[in-house]
Amino acid sequence: MVTTVSTFTASDARATVPASETRGGTQSPPLADTRVSAALLRLSVDRPYLSHALWSLRRIPTTAIDTMAVDADWRLYYNPERVMTDWSTRQTAAVLYHEICHLLRDHAGRAPAEAQTDQWTAYLWNVAADAEINDDLRAEGQELPGSPIFPDTIGCRTGLTAEEYFAAVKNVTTPSPESIPESIPESIPESGAGRCGSCAHGHRERYESIAASAGVDGLGEGEDRLIRQSVAIAIREASGVGGWGNIPGTWQRWADAVLQPPAVDWRRELAASIRQSLAETIGCVDYRYTRPGRRQAALPQFVVPRLVAPVPRVAVTIDTSGSMGEGDLNRAIIETANLLKANGLRESLTVLAVDSAVHGCSSVFSARQIRPLLKGGGGTDMGMAIAAAEGLRPCPDVLIVITDGLTGWPDNPPRGIGRVIIVLTRFCSWATPSWARTIRVDTR
Repeated sequence: MVTTVSTFTASDARATVPASETRGGTQSPPLADTRVSAALLRLSVDRPYLSHALWSLRRIPTTAIDTMAVDADWRLYYNPERVMTDWSTRQTAAVLYHEICHLLRDHAGRAPAEAQTDQWTAYLWNVAADAEINDDLRAEGQELPGSPIFPDTIGCRTGLTAEEYFAAVKNVTTPSPESIPESIPESIPESGAGRCGSCAHGHRERYESIAASAGVDGLGEGEDRLIRQSVAIAIREASGVGGWGNIPGTWQRWADAVLQPPAVDWRRELAASIRQSLAETIGCVDYRYTRPGRRQAALPQFVVPRLVAPVPRVAVTIDTSGSMGEGDLNRAIIETANLLKANGLRESLTVLAVDSAVHGCSSVFSARQIRPLLKGGGGTDMGMAIAAAEGLRPCPDVLIVITDGLTGWPDNPPRGIGRVIIVLTRFCSWATPSWARTIRVDTR
């Protein structure tokens, strides 16, 4: 919820602790749900790069809180009466904007460890996080209801981080446990300060227990990071020529931080990995009877085979599912093709286009021949891709799998393939198999 105080004192905090007896999920009147949907739509139109995050919220109407809050699992709790009668659509959108900022900026993950168990520390951190957010929202012209906390509310200058604001307020006298009331009087028109839910500090509020009885699941493990990555990519794309207007500098800096390049140059890492794989294959020797060996003349009674070094066979499997972005995918394909050519590949490159089925398999000699193969757009099953590569004849020595990582993998390595290199085109928290070499690509 948007924190609303005019002065920052311990007495304000004591008056804003949520009720100990939550009142459970509430049947939301259609008008209230429509108001929230309208606010989400308005914010999505104004800030389209936030759409993925906004529509990932799971809503729970409840009278257990007086206004609006979000937990660390992306569940939105809102009071239907407050939304219907006290806030305009514009104000509701501003409150949603405030809450989504807590989630995208990972305030729960950045909170001090003691905030997980100590309610007062959680409250102070929430105040600091609110100051960080509301300062930016005020600069954007957002209409927050009530009297939101700003840096000047807590005696600080603007433009600081939540950590810096927390350092300024953490020495505020902690009230004794008995002085903190166990419920909020019904007459209090606003729910107070520092009560945005566990999205802000990770400390589970009492009312968050109603999610289980309401049957509303939160996001799964790692999904929040995927959403942040998606929003950051959308911001970067929108910042280019022909993008969505002017994006605030705070969001551009946030996206740069989320998409910061890896410590190791991925192109150099990929090139080294391919060179090593090809060298291992070329270094392998085998005997062939297609031409006689150089000692054949000395041993006329025997057929002497010739010792040969095989030419490595390379296959590239391209994930063509709906989640793959065309720009970073094509860039990775071109880089891989160039690296293979530069590292001594003299034969064609086998390319497979796979989502949940194999849509194309062909031998190519240049990157221009790859684009016509890129068909699909459905779900993702890289197990199907691995099986298809196993079935190639002759079997490839090196298999490169280009994917965004949102897929399962076989438990066992493919038979007959010497080396598998997985190229992840974007950040993904999903695990990749230990039997493969995984390289994360920075597609900027």
